[in-house]
Amino acid sequence: MSPFRYQPEKVAVETAYVYEKANVDGSHKSDIAQYVSSKDSLEAFKWTECESEATLVTAKMDWNCFSVRELSPGRFGQMARELRLRFWTKLKTPIR
Repeated sequence: MSPFRYQPEKVAVETAYVYEKANVDGSHKSDIAQYVSSKDSLEAFKWTECESEATLVTAKMDWNCFSVRELSPGRFGQMARELRLRFWTKLKTPIR
């Protein structure tokens, strides 16, 4: 039996994982929020303080082979701040 198998009871739907990523030297810091929107859908939102663009990627997962079935990437310019506020409101998490 493969050590990796889909366990739907362990999928934490409506859970967000928020972290900061940066280069090894600490440069190019960005905040990333990964949100489990359903048992087979993930959303990842990335933004960098003082930048005018943000990225939102949604993925539909195929858990039979642990890969992405459908990927929808997007970059947002003028709407970045509004999108960030809307995403954080959905997560009910305070903005840093």
